[in-house]
Amino acid sequence: MSLNRPFLKPVSGALQYQHSSSRGATNYDGTNDYVSLTSAVHGVGDSAGAYLISFWLNPEIAEEEYVLVFGWRIYIKRKDTGQIVLTGKNAGNVGVIYVLSKTGVSALNTWCHVVFSGVPGSEAQVYVDGVDQFLSATTNDADDLRFEETFYTGANGSPTASLTGSLSEVYIAQPAAFFDLSETANIRKFITASGSPASLGYQAANVTGSAPQIYLPDGGLRNNLGAGGQGTIVGPPTRARPPT
Repeated sequence: MSLNRPFLKPVSGALQYQHSSSRGATNYDGTNDYVSLTSAVHGVGDSAGAYLISFWLNPEIAEEEYVLVFGWRIYIKRKDTGQIVLTGKNAGNVGVIYVLSKTGVSALNTWCHVVFSGVPGSEAQVYVDGVDQFLSATTNDADDLRFEETFYTGANGSPTASLTGSLSEVYIAQPAAFFDLSETANIRKFITASGSPASLGYQAANVTGSAPQIYLPDGGLRNNLGAGGQGTIVGPPTRARPPT
């Protein structure tokens, strides 16, 4: 399948794809595929301030799987109920946030857009496909979230491959202030009114006015186009048809 964009044959090892702003997607086989960026490379620091995590997900199996993780301290999972959950801990492995979406918000073999926004101790939101899907949250401790761990797409913190499905438009930032998704202009930075991916702009600066540390427009295979550095491919995963 040709997606009509610059592409080099995927191999395990250092990321070596051409620098491009065109959207794509990466498929993970759940067996040995993942992409990693060390803490020194991605540059996302521990913080008790605002966080903003957005991605497109196309799950393929009805099992609980890790989608995005920072070691064993911050991780996003899709449950077999179709729920999306964000867990965040401090450096001492003590829970700081736990944000849970409603059930059934992500169907198998269907692209969905997920975005978490919050501030430990005060704010927590989760929107799926542009709609508020917040179910519950525990976010009573305004402690630092431990981002200074190796970041993985498609694996848990061990790391062990843990995603059978595809990712696109992975965006992780620490805005200067809480990014309120209930404001229409803010959610439209990620997803259009018709449900399509919005253009995040060069280095994804359209969202907050500056580049996030991590921006993987094709979900892992190509270069990190955010402010952070590049990572390592294991497997390797393969390219997939992106959301439209």
